[in-house]
Amino acid sequence: DPVHLLQIWIQSQREGVRPAYGERHFSREEKLNKLAPIAGRDAALKLNQDAMIYATVLEAGQRLVHKLEESRHAWVQVVSGDVSVNGSVLRDGDGAAVSGEAAVELSARGETELLLFDLA
Repeated sequence: DPVHLLQIWIQSQREGVRPAYGERHFSREEKLNKLAPIAGRDAALKLNQDAMIYATVLEAGQRLVHKLEESRHAWVQVVSGDVSVNGSVLRDGDGAAVSGEAAVELSARGETELLLFDLA
């Protein structure tokens, strides 16, 4: 069967921490039209870093806003679909860095699955 996956590495905030691997399935319903926390301080998968990772499946026409605290940054990685991120259009496999903004605005142009990283 075909497989589509993303392998993402996040460097630990402390030296000498042994790398770890985690896996958990998040259903479509858990992510549908909302940012579901999947990894980080308050999520199912823990990270040894000041970061949060969210996943969403947005239906066409849906819009989400993720506020960024001062001096934080974001990375948006499109898994599939077509989305506007702060006015820039991204498609399958595209990614975008967001810095110096108060929020990340996501507007789905078609059904879209993506990851949003909130980073220090």
